[in-house]
Amino acid sequence: MHTIRRNIPIWAAGLGATVAVACFGLRPSRTVADGPATQPGATDLAHLQQQRITDLQQEADLKYQLYSKGLTDFEGVSADNERLLDAEMEYAPANQRVDLLQKELANAKQQENDVNSRVKVGIASHADFLDAQAYRLEIEIKLAQEGVK
Repeated sequence: MHTIRRNIPIWAAGLGATVAVACFGLRPSRTVADGPATQPGATDLAHLQQQRITDLQQEADLKYQLYSKGLTDFEGVSADNERLLDAEMEYAPANQRVDLLQKELANAKQQENDVNSRVKVGIASHADFLDAQAYRLEIEIKLAQEGVK
């Protein structure tokens, strides 16, 4: 993953942060139901998995805050979202995976709208919009693979 450094005038960075906080707020947090601990040693595994999800959630939230302030591009946000969703899907019981995907689809749609709004006012690139759109489409594909229309 490549991050592009942008030289943003101080006034523009302030404007971007103001617009981001006023319009977009923080990334919605997600929660995961505790998975079953049925085997010996499963409690340790469950703890490790939950800690991984917690850490990835914090990273995704921080990355979205940075994006909202104009300090990073959306590529890092979508990569963190994807890593978090993968961890949640790995840990979740099969009967909860569709719910996770539907919640993440709502999150992805909101982020796509946020990025589109930022593009329209000139504080985000069209590449960021395409990245947000591709992430939403990935979630829709995963839902379709689960048999959900």
